Amino acid sequence: MGTALVAVVGRSDHAHADPERSCSRRDSAESAAGVEKKPEELETEGSLVIPWATTDNGECLYWLVLPGVEPNEWTIMVNEASGPLWEHYSVSCTQFLASALSAELQSNILSSLFPLAAHEFRRLGAV
Repeated sequence: MGTALVAVVGRSDHAHADPERSCSRRDSAESAAGVEKKPEELETEGSLVIPWATTDNGECLYWLVLPGVEPNEWTIMVNEASGPLWEHYSVSCTQFLASALSAELQSNILSSLFPLAAHEFRRLGAV
């Protein structure tokens, strides 16, 4: 249905809710599954993406890490669940979440049903 975003800090006991398990860490030397074209943002030598959230549809959200860029300046990349499409958002994680939850975010990847009108935050297990 595409209405849930699971953001996890640290590890979760739930494999489906752990971006490290359901999304892979990718660097500029590899493309997704070895067949997908790398997004332009990963063409910079030394660039990589680190997963931090997934959706219930399987889309993965990453921090874009570029050489010389401090963590508080990392921006967001979204990769579709079963395909090669990527989107880049030149905002922080906090700004991304705020715009997603307020329905200001425009995405061709994330479900048009996201977010639901009522938001729910719950702990999924030991982190």
